[in-house]
Amino acid sequence: MGRYSFREFSFGFMPEKGAYDLRVRAWNRSGQSQPMEALWQPAGYMRNVVESVKVTAV
Repeated sequence: MGRYSFREFSFGFMPEKGAYDLRVRAWNRSGQSQPMEALWQPAGYMRNVVESVKVTAV
């Protein structure tokens, strides 16, 4: 695995019924983390933001 490659992440979650907004935020060794809002480069690349997925448990 390369120094800057993606890392797999998993987390056990047994939700109650309802709607949820799941988010994943990366941190580096220096303690810096991804921002909550996208910071786009002028050319439109290097999108770095906390990802969010809306799910519903039934």
